[in-house]
Amino acid sequence: MPVDQQSLEEPDVQVVQCGPAQYRRAVVDVGGLDFKMGRNHRMVDDEEWGEDSYDDPDVEVTFEGDSFVHHMYVPSVFHKFIVGTRGVTRQRLEIDSGASIQVPDRETASDTIVLKAREKQAVYSARAQIELLIEKEEDKLDYTHFLSIPLNDPQFHKNVEDWKSEVMEAGYGGIDGSLFMQIPRLHFTICMLKLHTDAQMQSAISALKEASASVLKALKGQPLTCSMRGLHIMNDDPREVDVVFTGDLKNSDLTLRANAMADVIFDFLKKSSCLSEASLNKQRVLTTTGNAEVKLHCTLMNTKYRRGQVHDHSDSANPRRRFQPREPFDASNLLKEFGQAEFGTFPLSELHVSSLSSFRGDGYYSPAFVLPLPR
Repeated sequence: MPVDQQSLEEPDVQVVQCGPAQYRRAVVDVGGLDFKMGRNHRMVDDEEWGEDSYDDPDVEVTFEGDSFVHHMYVPSVFHKFIVGTRGVTRQRLEIDSGASIQVPDRETASDTIVLKAREKQAVYSARAQIELLIEKEEDKLDYTHFLSIPLNDPQFHKNVEDWKSEVMEAGYGGIDGSLFMQIPRLHFTICMLKLHTDAQMQSAISALKEASASVLKALKGQPLTCSMRGLHIMNDDPREVDVVFTGDLKNSDLTLRANAMADVIFDFLKKSSCLSEASLNKQRVLTTTGNAEVKLHCTLMNTKYRRGQVHDHSDSANPRRRFQPREPFDASNLLKEFGQAEFGTFPLSELHVSSLSSFRGDGYYSPAFVLPLPR
């Protein structure tokens, strides 16, 4: 009996439940087809599939008592997402997977949850669903650190301080001293990071150590040198400004080599699971083709620093903390008077994993790791 051509082109569809998701499966009548198998192939029925059929060599599962058990590393910051409000999420995960999920209480300093089930595949199913949940909920966590290049050249600092004094003496409306970035904290940002546990921090540090030789190669062993000049704004209207920055915007060599360095660093951090492609895209530091496109901007003024506002530098990591709207200022005269300001030329000597919440003695962000750059 020949196969119905219409059934191939417009097959019937069945809905199949797979864990928490539903999929459509095409149903085609193939009764008239003669399937041939080689002599080394045979049909296998369900009873021939043993527990070993579900083995994943990267996941350690042991048999204890009458159950299969897996101890899964999950940073404690994610535990609340697994449990959910009144335990609803954990209950759903247990029903969908067939495994019990034991999450440490808040008083227990543990990053391990325990998965138990009578069938090994239920353990694997629970693990897979938890991994998907963590990936989804990670966006809700705050950034804790960022990759920075300190702009700590003494003459650069003096030039910025002299410029600030001149701006304050000019008495422009809407501008006060609280808008200025603190001189010791001037920097370039490469990307933001979420490192909530010691294990995540150590993984990031190990990745950067491993990347150091490749970074040197990407920079061709030559120092990165910048000439900081001019004032720039983030928007088109100089009468409604929130951010004023400086940089070496016309230096194509600096941009190309900095992006080559960033490509290497991003790759190593992604391999160590400390950074994701989605996070980099959200931060807008990648091109549409997936290459690094960092903006080497040094912020000089920002309305989120304005006195009386509930803001600090970490607000860029957690927009939910922005309790008050920004109050922009008119930068027209500022740009007219100082738009071509020269702040100096100097080499970039280090790349830091900088903390957003602590500072060292000289006022710069506390480094968890320092990667020397070519000099």
